Amino acid sequence: MDRTVLMTSVLVLTLSRVGPAQISPVPGTNSPIAPTPVTFSTNLPEATTTAAPAAGLNPLTMSASDLAAWGYPPEPDPNAAPQANAVWVQAVTAAQTRIFPWLVRANRTHGPTLASQSVDLSNSTPVVASAVNSALGSYNWSGYLNTNPNPNGALFTSVFAQYVVPRAQQAPGTCTGGWDYSSTWVGLDGAGAGANDVLQAGTYADAYCAPDNDGNASNNTATNYSAWYEWYPVNATVIAGLTVKPGDNIFVEVWSTSTTTGNVFVVDLNTQQYVSVNLTAPAGVQVAGGSAEWITECPSISGSLTTLTNYTSEYLSGAFAVDSNGATYAPAVSTPIVMVDQNMKPISYPTLLGTNAIQIQNTGSSMTGPQ
Repeated sequence: MDRTVLMTSVLVLTLSRVGPAQISPVPGTNSPIAPTPVTFSTNLPEATTTAAPAAGLNPLTMSASDLAAWGYPPEPDPNAAPQANAVWVQAVTAAQTRIFPWLVRANRTHGPTLASQSVDLSNSTPVVASAVNSALGSYNWSGYLNTNPNPNGALFTSVFAQYVVPRAQQAPGTCTGGWDYSSTWVGLDGAGAGANDVLQAGTYADAYCAPDNDGNASNNTATNYSAWYEWYPVNATVIAGLTVKPGDNIFVEVWSTSTTTGNVFVVDLNTQQYVSVNLTAPAGVQVAGGSAEWITECPSISGSLTTLTNYTSEYLSGAFAVDSNGATYAPAVSTPIVMVDQNMKPISYPTLLGTNAIQIQNTGSSMTGPQ
């Protein structure tokens, strides 16, 4: 046999034995595909990810252990929780292109709720006053919070929702010369028995404006939309490679399988791209499972609260939390939280829409600028 042909044949045979999961993944691109679960390290020590399942491996027919091995969220019981199960089915079905994440530690944090003592409703519209009247006050959270433990001691183990990414802008007629910030997320802990940690994931919607120094009438503006996770007190981590745009419909779930392990699953239902990240808790931190929440937050940078983006309104649906016994909870059986500014006036508030859907809207100084 010709020596060149022989060497070529050997090379082809050797390459055919190299499975896709053995190829070194490139962060920010499509994940390697594998016939069996393969776990990869990421560029951050607390996080790993899993190869994408090969064609023919369907999460809808996987066992609970296989779902976990492949980095999919646990399936809610289709008989006991059909609505929650339908949301899960939509999410895992839409998740077609798994992205190998490049993880970037951010300078912001999304901490536990910073509760206020009172809410000043003077000058609030009747709609806002009605929504806020029964709500808890917070300097950084608005949304819904559930701290109702099951009477038999069951703790929250997962929480999820889908929502439309809002369009970020600064208050009309204002140009701060810097950034305004908002973050939408679902999470475990941060209130009640789990007030010292928060396992959470979601998206940013930030807006920048600075006057044009060249004398032009228009200002210099920019926006930032990113997917992220955080296990507070460690700073938030941007999930690069998963592109997020205003108007995209996003599914987010976080869950824990032990007190020191957590998981993040984010799907863009429009592009069908998704990420799955497995986390180890920061030193000294554990999941308490004492609360579950669906939140729009004004984050902190260097320990100080930022200015809330004028995000106008966002809609969350399919919002459920699950406890260790498989029971589900929705915003309808949870507590509303209104965000207030430094003058104790509402700037972001939720409205319940049915059992598992909410609308969160900004108002007051976050919409009109400082008064």
